[in-house]
Order: sequence, then C-alpha cells, then structure tokens
Amino acid sequence: MINRFFNSPNRTKLFSLLTGILLWFFVGAQNPETEMTYRGVEIKVVTLNSQLEDGVTVIDMGRETTDVTLKGSKSVLGRITAADLYAYVEVDASSGPGDFMLPVHITKPLDSVIVTGKNPGSITVQLDRIARRTVPVRASVTNLLGDEYLVGEPVLNVQTIDLRGPATELAGVAEARVEVKLSEQNMAEPTINLLVKLIDQSGEAMENNHIEMPEQAVSLTPVVSKRVRLPLTVDFLNRPEGWLTEDFGWEISPEQVTLLIPVSELRTQGALKIGTVDLVEHPENGRVTLPMVTPYPIEGGEDEAEVLLRFGDLRSFQWALQRLEFDNTPPGLSVEVLSTMPINVTMRGTAGAVRAYSGSGLRGIVDLRGLSAGETATLPVRIVTGDVAIGPMQHLTVTVRMSDILADSEGGEQLSGDLDGAASSDGAEEAE
Repeated sequence: MINRFFNSPNRTKLFSLLTGILLWFFVGAQNPETEMTYRGVEIKVVTLNSQLEDGVTVIDMGRETTDVTLKGSKSVLGRITAADLYAYVEVDASSGPGDFMLPVHITKPLDSVIVTGKNPGSITVQLDRIARRTVPVRASVTNLLGDEYLVGEPVLNVQTIDLRGPATELAGVAEARVEVKLSEQNMAEPTINLLVKLIDQSGEAMENNHIEMPEQAVSLTPVVSKRVRLPLTVDFLNRPEGWLTEDFGWEISPEQVTLLIPVSELRTQGALKIGTVDLVEHPENGRVTLPMVTPYPIEGGEDEAEVLLRFGDLRSFQWALQRLEFDNTPPGLSVEVLSTMPINVTMRGTAGAVRAYSGSGLRGIVDLRGLSAGETATLPVRIVTGDVAIGPMQHLTVTVRMSDILADSEGGEQLSGDLDGAASSDGAEEAE
C-alpha cells in the first residue's frame, strides 16, 4: 500500500512538502529567532574631508556609547558581543564650528542579523575650528639635594613646541612643562627624558584634551654645582728656597673661598692657586692685590684677594755679574752684547749667607730664541745667584745684536756661546 502511495508523483511531492514544513517547525523550535540588546557600544567619529588644514574637529559628544538591539537567530546572536559592533557618527571637516545633532550609524557584524534599535539613535556633537599654536617649554625642578648643592636653570633640547587642535582649547594653553626631581642619583646625568604636560592659564595640567603634540617628550640636562670650600694659595717668583718662615712670611685674605663646581667635573681638590707674586717687583713689607681668576664661579662674587708680605732681617748687596750665558742661540749666528759689562746685580739674603757669599755661582742667562741675523733686541736676564738663601732684587735687561758667524764685523767681539765681560773679580758691595 505504501508503494502504491509513492508511485504517484503528486503524492510524492506532497509528502516532501509536508516533511519540509515539519522539519522547518522542528528547527525553528530548537533555534528560534529573537532579539538581543548589546549595551555600551562605543561611538566612533568618522571625519570626512579630514585633509583640510583649517577644518573642524570634535571636542565634545553628548554620549560616547549607544545600546544596539539586533534581531536574528538565538545561536547567531549568542556569538556576537558589543565589541563586534561598530557604531559611528560622520563629521564633515568642511563644516563650521558649533553644536550638531548627528545620527548614529551601525555596521552589522553579519548580514543574517537585523538592527532593530539604537538608544540613543543620534547624539549632540560639538565641533571647533582646527588651529595651530607654538608654546614655550619650561622645566619645573624639585630639589631633593642638600644645601651643599646649587641647582641652576636646566638646559632643554627644545625651547618651544608646536601644537595643533581645537582653537578654544589652544587658547587656554599657557605653556608646555616637564617636571623633574633632582637627587644624587640623577644630578650628574647628561640627559633625562621627560614627558611633556600642557599647562592652562591657571597653572593646572590640562587633561582629556584634543590637542595634538608631535613631541611627547623632551630631553633635559641638569645644571647642578657643588659648593666646595677651598683654601687659597699663591706662587712666589724669586723666592730663595733657603728662606725660612722668619726670613719671609705671608698671609692671604680671604683664606678660603667657596667654588661652585659642576657635579660632572668633581674631583679631588687641593688648595686653589690664584696667581703669582714676584718678590723682585714687591721687595718690601706690604700688601699685594691679586685678581682671583678661577676655573669655576666663586659664590659671593669675590674677585680679588690680598696677600700680606712680611720680610725678616734680610741684607741687600750688589755683586758684579762678570759674564752672560745664552740659551737657544740660532744656528749659524753669533751674538754681540751692546750693553756695558759687567752688570751690577742687586741681591738680598740672610745675614749669614751674605757674609759667606763668594759670587762663584752667580749666572746671568739670556734666551735668544726666535732672533735672526741683523736683529737688535733688548732681552731680560735671568739671574741665578747660586745660593739657596740669596735671591735677586731687580729685573735686568741687556741689548744684543745678532750676526752671521762668517760675516765681518766691526766695533764688537762676536761670540756664539758664553760672553765674558771685562770686570773686577773681587768683592761684594753693600747696597744702600
């Protein structure tokens, strides 16, 4: 009987139709069509004509999320999350500034679902004109160092920053600022990279703004000096090594100064030598003022020191310098002394040294470096007394003329080495 039923084409078609309907009802009962609402879908901004330099930009939106309702099969909707939905408003950069009510558009994740609801379906968007502005960059330094350090104005690798953004927000920017806390751990760093903050006219940091800042960080070089207290000292020219403190003494005022030395250049420091006192130029008890030329600034701005000289019971006397010696004689040249020889040299020393002085070690040395043939020059004579307790009391000079060795000369004896002068060989003469 069943075979006779299916032998009829019409009956077979009817059976297939009924079977399909029953199957459709069965599947529908297992996976019914339904609606589902996805909450908190973020609303994006799509900008049209964004290439315009003086266009507009969004500075505020009435709502930043929307709730989206989709219709579809229960199994399909169950696989969709709020992150799969794309909600957006379209902003035309060529429009003017102001408040606009714009519709919220939804991009479906699948074609098999239908958008049946949006809440809200439109939002208020505030637009402002895009502008540009250059603002100064300043550093805010918190000093965590002790009193022995002096913190100066740090050096920044940029002085200004270019900003781009809404005109009303840019108008409220006072400066760009970097903040650093200086301690012994970072005070000597060559550079410190710091994030830039925008500061408004009231001095507060600007948060949640729409300003574009190409340089998010700048480099800062700390300027930190350490206060180093150093004693002062001086050098002395023409001071015999054999003079004791009772023969010659000195004091300096101020005795110490405070130098501001960059921490990157700190090293072991001894006494600070500020200059030289020539005892030939200052032969008497008295005060000598010296400029304080130092490699680093002096705290307090002092620029001079005073040296008090105290000579003991020293005796002065004269001795005839019998000959001159020459250093650095140019090759092929001879020297003719035009000054009268011998030369009386005024010296001084301790009483015992003066009584015992024989003059055997007395030398006068002239440096001929750089002279040429035919040149006449007046040159200083360096006096060597030959006694550690006796020193010169005057600066001497002689006049010489240079000649070629082979050239004939008249009126003087030519020598290429030492020159002996005609003088008596005895005796010291007490100076008045």
